Amino acid sequence: MKYLKLSFILFVLSFFTSCNLLVDSSSYETTTSTFVEALKQDDFDTCISLMQLENTQGQRLHADTLRVEFDHFKKLLHHSFGEKPYEYNFVKWQKNIYSNQDYKDNTPPKTTRVFIEFNNGNELGVFQLLFDDSTNKILDIRTLDIKVEKPDIYLFWLSAIIPIIVLLFNLYVIREIKRSKLSKKWIKYLAVILLNVPSFTYAAIGGLTVNFLSFQLLLGVGFSGNGIIESAWTVGIPLGGLYWIWQLKMWK
Repeated sequence: MKYLKLSFILFVLSFFTSCNLLVDSSSYETTTSTFVEALKQDDFDTCISLMQLENTQGQRLHADTLRVEFDHFKKLLHHSFGEKPYEYNFVKWQKNIYSNQDYKDNTPPKTTRVFIEFNNGNELGVFQLLFDDSTNKILDIRTLDIKVEKPDIYLFWLSAIIPIIVLLFNLYVIREIKRSKLSKKWIKYLAVILLNVPSFTYAAIGGLTVNFLSFQLLLGVGFSGNGIIESAWTVGIPLGGLYWIWQLKMWK
């Protein structure tokens, strides 16, 4: 019973943490979408209203300078992805939290990086916005040196049947353990949930990689689907599930 209580407490904590992250993520996504749409329409005044004009060093940006930079940035996007309308997706965001002033990459503390994926139908690219956490406004915007051909995403999703099979198998083993007369069933459950190794990762861009010493926790599967560039699934060989289903078959 105490293990169930501990699991419930961890679930509640993770739930509220996830809610906070979703709120922050939604705020960044809304601001980013407004900025990009305004940029596409040459509405540089709206873009400027979303910028943090004074940085952490007290240096203030001028509106006229920003208009020139926005025009240059838009031309850079057109040069990279063509004049035809392009799609974009909010890929991910990363917090930058440092305990002292010796922060890395000249990135100020209490900031958040937001990554946007551009898609013109044939090629993909990424640009990054840097947000000030105190105001939720944009400090910096830049393109990353990423430009790849758009992969066959249908093949990627079709191959995702493999982790689905592993997930269903582990759930089946847990059900069989629950039905059995084994003692200390929670230990068996943990074995099924945690002992999934080695793990295989298939990325939409990058293909298949093998991690021989990597355990894929949480029933042996993992998915990342934010944008095409970030899309990947990971599956571990269900050693815990295979062992206990074998043991159950032996004892029958």
